[in-house]
Amino acid sequence: MSPENFTHQTRAVIDAAVQLMMQRKNVQLDVEHILFAMTDGNESPVRKILDVLEVEIEAFRTDLIALIDARPKGIGHPTGRQRQIFITPRAQNAMSKAQSIQRKTFRDELMSMDHLLIAIVEEADGDLARVLAKHRVTAERVYQADHQVRGAARVTSPDAEEGYGTLSKYTTDLTRLARDGKLDPIVGRDYEIRRVMQTLTRRSKNNPVLIGDAGVGKTAIVEGLAQMLVSEGVPEMLANKRVLALSIGVLLAGAKFRGEFEERLKAVIDEAQSSAGEIILFIDELHSVVGAGTGSEGSLDAANMMKPALARGELQVVGATTPEEYRRFIEKDSALERRFTPIWVEEPEEESAVEMLKALRKNYETHHGVQLTDAALDAAVRLSDRYVTDRQLPDKAVDLIDEAAAKARIERAPVVMVDQSDEPTEPERLVISEKDIAALISERIGVPLDQLVEEEVEKLLKLEDRLHERVIGQDRAVSTLADAVRRGRMGLKDASRPTGVFLFMGPTGVGKTELAKALAEFMFDDPNHMIRLDMSEYEGRHSISRMIGAPPGYVGYEDAGQLTEAVRRRPYSVILLDEIEKAHPNIYDSMLQIFDDGRLTDGHGRTVDFSNTIIIMTSNLGTADQNKGGLGFAIGGSEAASNGFDSPGLTNRHESALKSRFSPEFLNRIDDVVVFDPLGRDEIDQIVDKFVRQVEQRLADRSIGIELTPDAKSWIAERGYDTWMGARPMARAMQRYVESPLALALIKGEVNDGAHVVVDIVEDAILFDSGVVDEEFTKSESTLASTH
Repeated sequence: MSPENFTHQTRAVIDAAVQLMMQRKNVQLDVEHILFAMTDGNESPVRKILDVLEVEIEAFRTDLIALIDARPKGIGHPTGRQRQIFITPRAQNAMSKAQSIQRKTFRDELMSMDHLLIAIVEEADGDLARVLAKHRVTAERVYQADHQVRGAARVTSPDAEEGYGTLSKYTTDLTRLARDGKLDPIVGRDYEIRRVMQTLTRRSKNNPVLIGDAGVGKTAIVEGLAQMLVSEGVPEMLANKRVLALSIGVLLAGAKFRGEFEERLKAVIDEAQSSAGEIILFIDELHSVVGAGTGSEGSLDAANMMKPALARGELQVVGATTPEEYRRFIEKDSALERRFTPIWVEEPEEESAVEMLKALRKNYETHHGVQLTDAALDAAVRLSDRYVTDRQLPDKAVDLIDEAAAKARIERAPVVMVDQSDEPTEPERLVISEKDIAALISERIGVPLDQLVEEEVEKLLKLEDRLHERVIGQDRAVSTLADAVRRGRMGLKDASRPTGVFLFMGPTGVGKTELAKALAEFMFDDPNHMIRLDMSEYEGRHSISRMIGAPPGYVGYEDAGQLTEAVRRRPYSVILLDEIEKAHPNIYDSMLQIFDDGRLTDGHGRTVDFSNTIIIMTSNLGTADQNKGGLGFAIGGSEAASNGFDSPGLTNRHESALKSRFSPEFLNRIDDVVVFDPLGRDEIDQIVDKFVRQVEQRLADRSIGIELTPDAKSWIAERGYDTWMGARPMARAMQRYVESPLALALIKGEVNDGAHVVVDIVEDAILFDSGVVDEEFTKSESTLASTH
């Protein structure tokens, strides 16, 4: 047999077998020498076949050496050109058999190593047959393994074997994983899988591309297709097809030299083409083929290399990408776009998502060693759909059950799995309940746990009381805000709109900002859990770019919008837009979409969900005359407005100011305009009491009590309330007339721990019971004395 009919690697194997024969001093070349030479080197196709068969290579080679050493030996061997190689009849028969397999079975042009391996296994007898049987190497199994290693490649050139396993190197066989039961079960996607199968059997444009948001289950649909292909009910025209997941990143990895990537991709395409329609390539992130591999000028990208094969129908591809990336990359290339048939994948309904989780339950229970209750699965879907608004079902629900199980396993497993006897015990199965899911959601979004479960009901009933602890008076504003929160919590609001959109009007210092902080504290147990924007910083025409992010091509495009990014990070928030009237009118136009649809697109094209936010705007419009009145405390205006808002206290002056500043579209989207009343005498006294309680709380560790007499309270109230500035100066008054003198008395030892300090007013001076502490605080500056 002429060596010209051998591939380069087969010829090298024969030479290596001859060298082995001479090293072991055998007189004839036999099949054992050839088989041993074929197993040398990790990149050998025969080595790869044996790896697929899970053969212990070193043990197999040791057995072969034992057979070789048992062959007849001679004394010395001629070297150089005088040497003559004798081949046993067994080896000659194996060569002839390999040639027959090459031509008739594989229809290859040259003899390759796998032909020779199959021939040797089929013709094996005696001791070799026993060694092969010991390692479970049979002709049938070799054929199957060779099919995996070689794929559909044909031997048409002397170096063809170097391309063996191109698909196995750069792809994952989803069909084999499905056959081995290593893929998760798929439910609720029968329609999409059927559409993919229909597209694959078309005569033209038989390349489906799954288009859907991240997390809706596009890859799972392809895995479901692979499971269908290995099931008994697969349509005849799809029988024997294989789905191979191709990774563009793996193809690119390590391709240092020009043309190396193109060579790899061409080998993949050629092998897929030669399969006669048996191989279906799945490319996740299909848009990644556009521009892939164009590292140097003049080189083709992956998309252009695939177009000819796609156009001729010689290559079938299933792609998956997102709508944004499909428009950005695929649609712009019309020649590529028309080769694919788009199949849109929508986010499943909650009921379907629950069924999907139930199908996955067994796999996650086995992995984590836990028990997932039906209530936990329902909660994962329900709570993730409500609170995790920037991701899609079923992915975000699956993440919840996976992390909740991992969290419980880490926190609770050591307690239940360790026995005092120090003997291994059968671990109990941890039960993952609805409470575990709610706790995880609470950690992620910062909403207290009791607000997600039954305890919330009692808190909602007492919401007004909780808000009044922080905001004195303003019953109308508190009731309006509480009603909106209850509507949102009980699911009675429009799901697409924010929980509430309010405009707080009134003079400065009456509690508008404080009420927003109190609401944030109620909802999140943290008054700072609030997104606050000072709208005086957005007076410029282009300041909208600071709020939502600059458009592409402008300076600052890389920076996220101050409002949109904050809501994206904390979708469940109170948004305070302070002094809204000072913002540029362009800001108001952008707010229309938030108020009406509960969403806004930022500068990066991402849609931000505002449906779980409460938006509070504050304004001083129309209040210039509201706080005019007698000396001391203001009284609200009397002229009622005839307007579209059922808002007591909204006067014609307020309405005129609103209409002159805001458009009708803007005002119509506000749920309620709440007018804050000027503070009366009772409210001012309560505010003084509130500040006194705060001082007591700061001194609680020293057990010092503070009590103000009615005269002292009235005296401080007169100096701490300003008609134009409201109650804000009260904090300064408390610092000046109470906290500073008290600090001095503590330093001097005039007030000790456990004391009860009574603050009184005598002859325009603040006293502690009797006696003046320091002349510095007498007369107009006031003084403070203490006895205890």
